[in-house]
Parts: sequence; structure tokens; C-alpha cells
Amino acid sequence: MAASILPGISGAFALGDNKGAIQKTDVAIRYGMLISIPSAVGLFALAKPIVLILFPQKATIWQASALVACLSITVVFYSLSTITNAVLQGIGKVNIPVLNALISLIIQAIVLITLLFTTKLDLFILAIAAIVYSFFMCVLNGISLRKELSYQINLKKCFLIPFSAASIMGVLAYFLYNGLYFITKINVVSLFATIAIAAAIYLILLLHLGGIDKSELETLPFGKKIKAFTKNDGSE
Repeated sequence: MAASILPGISGAFALGDNKGAIQKTDVAIRYGMLISIPSAVGLFALAKPIVLILFPQKATIWQASALVACLSITVVFYSLSTITNAVLQGIGKVNIPVLNALISLIIQAIVLITLLFTTKLDLFILAIAAIVYSFFMCVLNGISLRKELSYQINLKKCFLIPFSAASIMGVLAYFLYNGLYFITKINVVSLFATIAIAAAIYLILLLHLGGIDKSELETLPFGKKIKAFTKNDGSE
């Protein structure tokens, strides 16, 4: 996403088309959040079965699952910061993302050292530090975009609607996985079946909540197939 928007934003900005650059930025951030937010919620809700596939060590499964669940929010933060980095580079502000990263790194180091000396959270300190770094990268890049491009993120379209749909999806996915695992006793089958069904649930909820309309579906990968799949669900 970040690589694909860079030429378009650079071209629009070079021609003095700030409105076009803002529009491309908005589309990139919206689509990035439409994908990263449900991914983060899915990682949180299904942390244990995912870890069981990747690192099937029963002695540490609970700790590893908890770490994955804690770090799931960084999917959103890193996705957003990567896209905003590309936008800032596209408008010629190549040094700003580097400066923002340095500031975020300093804040991360302060938090990390403080937690190491004042708490006994062990590996969770590293997770918290990663969250702090990615969060401040998003915040600082957002401030920079607002200053340099006069762009204001649409909170409803970019965050509230996707998060609402993803939250419902996450709850349903959690119970669906446990139900399927109770029947099959096979983690891989239960997990991938749950992911497929959860993705469909998220898309339907997104359409009904107005996070994306059917005309926009065609711009997404496999958009025409998804549009055909949802044409009879009554969404507009």
C-alpha cells in the first residue's frame, strides 16, 4: 500500500494538487485500516491457536499467547505509520519520518528503562515498549501530516466503523473457534475455518455499517468477486 501510493502522491503534490494528494492519502489510510484493524482483532481473539501452529510448545503457550495478544495492536500502529511515512516522503518531507522515529525511540527507551527498574513484567516490558514506539510514530506522523498537508484523518471512516465491525467479528470468532475445536479437536482445521468465516462476517458488517460501499469494493483485491458475493445481502 505504502509503495503503491508514493508515485501518485508525489505527482499530485509536484503539480500543486494538494486536494488530489489528500484524497490519495485518505484512501490509502482507510484501506490500510480496513485490513489492519480486523487483523489485529483477529490476532488478539485467536492468539492461542495461532501460537499453537507457529510455536507448539505447551510449556510456554500461555505466555506466548499473551504476548501475541498484547502486541496485536501494533499491527494497526505499524500499518498506519508505514503509510504515513510514505505520504511524508511523497511530499518531499523525507527527514520528518526519521526525526519522528528518533523521538519515538527515545520515548521507548525511557519507558523501557523505567519499567525494567520499577516492575517485574519480564517479557511484557518489551511488548509494552514496542506498543509505545509504534503508537508515538503514528501520533507524530499524524501531527506532521496535518501540518505539512493539512490532512485530518477521518476518525469515523478510518477507525470507528472498522473497529466496531472487527470487535463483533472478534467475539464471534473466539466462540466459533472454540465450538469448532470442541467438535473436531483439530487446531489447524478449526483455526482456518474460523478465519474464513470471520472474514466474511467482517465484510458483511463493514458494508452494513457504511465503512465501505459496493462501488469501492471493486478497487480492492478480488473486489469484483467480493461484490458479487455480497450483492444479495441488501447492503448499499
